[in-house]
Amino acid sequence: MNHWPPTEHNVRRSGPAPRFMEGAILGNGGVGVVVTTRPDAIVLHFGHNDIWDERIDELHRDEVGSFRDVFAKIKRAVADGRSIDSDEWFAEYMARMERAYGQPYPRPHPCGRLILGIDRRHTRVIGHELHLDIGRCEVQLLHRGERVGLELIVDPESDVIVGRASPGFASPITRVRLLPDPEVGPANTRTAAERAIAFTVAGEIPLRDEVTELPLGSTAIGFREQLPARTTTASDRHELAVLLHVSQSLAPVSRPSWYGGAAPVVPLERSITYNPDRPDLTFSVQIVHTRGSRTPSDFPLATASFDEVLERARADWATYWSRSAVRLERPALERAWYRGTYFTHCVVRRGKRAPGIFGNLSAGDVGTAWHGDYHMNYNTQQLYWGVFSGNRAESHEPYINLVWDLLPLSRRFAREYFGLPGAYFPHTAYPVPMDEFPSPSPVWGWELCETPWTVQSLWWHFLYTQDVELLRERLFEPIEAATEFMVAYLDRPAALADDGTEQRHIFPTVVPEMYGLTPDLRLNRDCLIDLTLTKFLFGAYRDALTALGRDPDEVPLAKRTRELQVLLPPYSTAATEVGDVLISVPGEDPDVVYNIPLAGATVFPGEEHSWGSPRPVQDLVKRSIARQRLEGGNELVFVHLQKARMGILDPDEFEAQLEYCELPNGTYTDRILEAFGRYNDATPFDFMAEMGVFVENFAISGVVNELMMQSSTGVIRLFPNDTSIGNAEFENLRAVGGFIVSARYASGGCDRIRVQSECGGTLRILTPERFVCQDAFAAQRAGITYVAMTEGQVVHFTTD
Repeated sequence: MNHWPPTEHNVRRSGPAPRFMEGAILGNGGVGVVVTTRPDAIVLHFGHNDIWDERIDELHRDEVGSFRDVFAKIKRAVADGRSIDSDEWFAEYMARMERAYGQPYPRPHPCGRLILGIDRRHTRVIGHELHLDIGRCEVQLLHRGERVGLELIVDPESDVIVGRASPGFASPITRVRLLPDPEVGPANTRTAAERAIAFTVAGEIPLRDEVTELPLGSTAIGFREQLPARTTTASDRHELAVLLHVSQSLAPVSRPSWYGGAAPVVPLERSITYNPDRPDLTFSVQIVHTRGSRTPSDFPLATASFDEVLERARADWATYWSRSAVRLERPALERAWYRGTYFTHCVVRRGKRAPGIFGNLSAGDVGTAWHGDYHMNYNTQQLYWGVFSGNRAESHEPYINLVWDLLPLSRRFAREYFGLPGAYFPHTAYPVPMDEFPSPSPVWGWELCETPWTVQSLWWHFLYTQDVELLRERLFEPIEAATEFMVAYLDRPAALADDGTEQRHIFPTVVPEMYGLTPDLRLNRDCLIDLTLTKFLFGAYRDALTALGRDPDEVPLAKRTRELQVLLPPYSTAATEVGDVLISVPGEDPDVVYNIPLAGATVFPGEEHSWGSPRPVQDLVKRSIARQRLEGGNELVFVHLQKARMGILDPDEFEAQLEYCELPNGTYTDRILEAFGRYNDATPFDFMAEMGVFVENFAISGVVNELMMQSSTGVIRLFPNDTSIGNAEFENLRAVGGFIVSARYASGGCDRIRVQSECGGTLRILTPERFVCQDAFAAQRAGITYVAMTEGQVVHFTTD
């Protein structure tokens, strides 16, 4: 199978595309670029996962108190059915805990824009095309009657962007300008309306005080910017420089003023003087970020060759695409897979920092909602939900590093706030130095599911790769620390049942994005997602010990997880018109509108129930998933992954939802589905579409993977959906156990299977009838074929 993305999945736009959310997306996991077009210019917007406004307000640190004291006060405040909202102490406490998060910082700091001007009298923007194969954007122009192009590529090995106009043609680019983002910085207090007025008249934008133009000679321009820092000390100082080098001579721009007379010289703008003997135009933009005593002047001006960068990009993307490929009869599903996979590589790569909500794609206030931070109740994790089955586990490395970055503070919070061992991971976090969790308020900070959820994918990484050394060195410690905390939390006296039994309750807790603290804490115990993720964590910890050659029965912590697991309460259900369904917390109305698909949590992310569960359990979870009401905005990947796991995904409904959420740039945004959760009839249902690019939705490829192959149970199941997705083929998807699988579904059945074992072990695969294993001895039991494989061995299954 050809691994390169089919060209029909390239992202194309006709005519100018001036809005940020219309622009073509490029990136290397560090720097991100959004290419927009105006009738008079091509504009490149630069962002970076490492470059942030690092100011942080942590005045609440000494006011957090202890869990014991806060819990006691909350219990008194909500006793006898009282609402927490009427308690003066709690209102004042919440104001102190949420004050810091109410600040406009920390946040991603946009790195500015490059404006490539054209003369509209001679040049027209035809459109642009984003080529997914090697991450290349081509802007098409009609210049003096000839069709010419401008190609743009990001270097995979450095924070450099290169471009060139079509060789052999007169270049249509007449001017260049670097524009530091005018809407950021410590001194910016203008409202959006004030900014709009300032940009409307006359068109001049003064440089902010923190920005200095650099003298770089006749073929380059650049600026240096002192970035907002955590403190004013030299060690916290950090700077940004953006440097542009072009292959032609640059000169000051002369133009008439809107008021009459000559306009003043514009900072960081130059006209291009072409050499008539060598009129070709190439350019490079370098993003430099320095800390402490190092300054941008320590870095030489990059003069990268376009052809050299093109070859590096081609090699990098060839390796990336070779990991796996798919072909589907349904174009919308195939397109979603390739685009999601492409965009993932733009925002996250090995050796880079884990992206926040909007990754490395920002401009002005776009990409800064919720601080653009890490939300650990699914948003941060979701980006990685497709990388394991997609055979791109290396893309998960930045997340592992993020967990390690959070681990020391999480250990301290568990110890100082809860008085418990282990690590309690936060609701939100920033990629800047922190001495306290940004939002330790009980309404958000008591979502107990976030601790097992934070470390869950570390165990997945081992399951899919079988990398024992990585488990020992990087994966096990955070899993163990989370386990220590959850065991201690369940061993508290408050977790004991009040009926005299040994049953344990996860109490108190807060349902993710629901209810907060309720009267008598009625809806603050035994949340479905808390229970199922705690069971996942406990099982992962015991299995990790086994993988490391230790006997779980000889480790006291592991023994206690086994004892506690059987003492957890059963899941709560409610009667409905279709039968009993799971609900997110005992006492809940089954018609409540959820923010995330909580009723299906035992299927995913809990991975406790599946197609292999007893039939009554399967029927229960299928009803629960199908009947749950979702407000939209957090479900596009999540609920469809639950449905795919149970084989009940409706491909037509899924494609309709993809269409509803698709943006002109080829990504999928979060859109509201129904009112009367947190939203009402007056809420604009697309209000999130302009906030930025939600990188979590790039995991849409993971849903498509699950429609073709599943292995979370340890048994590989091919093309499992009840409603056929039509003819389909995939190559080199990764299964639990380190198996690399290829298969084809055609004419109503699976007709080809190939499996390679990376590290040896027993293959378990649910094979269609009349299929036999070639190349190895196989045994069959209950429809499952078992093959003992050695490292590197390949087996084929064919019809007998």
